Amino acid sequence: MAPANPRELSERELHEYVAEVEGHESQVTGVVGYFYQMYRAEVLARVDGVTGKDVLEIGCGEGMMFDGTDVSPVQMDVSFTRVARATEKCRYLLCGDGYDLLPAGRSKSCCSSPSSSTRASRGACSPKRSAS
Repeated sequence: MAPANPRELSERELHEYVAEVEGHESQVTGVVGYFYQMYRAEVLARVDGVTGKDVLEIGCGEGMMFDGTDVSPVQMDVSFTRVARATEKCRYLLCGDGYDLLPAGRSKSCCSSPSSSTRASRGACSPKRSAS
């Protein structure tokens, strides 16, 4: 997708464009990869020892956050491209907008994480596909 003017993309189109242009390697290498590893370490430290509760990861990207752990979260992202890449890693996937999960009357301004900014598809969670 090569837009005539990237500044005119909708939020969903921008997420898809970035997913197609960047690919997987840009998420785990260089400066972005360095900060991702720091962020991942903090997330894993926060969920360490949490048992018997489901985890919802909003903005899961390609589903790498919990690789190599016993945590099997429900993962959600706005990008169909990134959700498709996460299908083999996730128990349940949802392509949708984290802002749609806000209680009635709450606005986006109550959220602290820009990574939870996603656009809805109104789909349902789907079970992980088994490798054949």
